[in-house]
Amino acid sequence: DGQLGKDVLLVVRWSVFKGKEKELVAMKQSSITQAVESAEYTALVSAYSRALGELSREITEILQAEAKK
Repeated sequence: DGQLGKDVLLVVRWSVFKGKEKELVAMKQSSITQAVESAEYTALVSAYSRALGELSREITEILQAEAKK
């Protein structure tokens, strides 16, 4: 959720599975807030992009930890 000039809030429930049996590796809920730096649509889009980047990093950490097992 987000509005011009206010924070963006991304709340996501996500899971990671592996193998043909689809073994559950992780199930998480992420709540990510990013500031919208001005009352422009480009700033809103940029805040969403940063939030999605942070989510991507969280998922990557789980995948990297699983790959080391």
